[in-house]
Amino acid sequence: MVSGEARVTTGDFATLAAPGDVLVTLWAPWSHFDYARLIETHRERFGLRFGLLVHDIIALRRPEWFDRRLVKIFRPVLAGGAERGH
Repeated sequence: MVSGEARVTTGDFATLAAPGDVLVTLWAPWSHFDYARLIETHRERFGLRFGLLVHDIIALRRPEWFDRRLVKIFRPVLAGGAERGH
């Protein structure tokens, strides 16, 4: 957190989010169970648009280089984000 920066809580999110706002994920969503459903819920509830930064798809191109559990999670989350992105 940057010094002097206000911290936003979950309750604040509900009052700050407005229809048409864009929620961008910059971290690894595949680390969250059922992330696609979480995003879909927030899109519907708050009227948000969604963006996902994918900085590397090596786990898709070369799955043998990764732990099988990561590959098993990564592919459906990425596919779910691509299907739901607007």
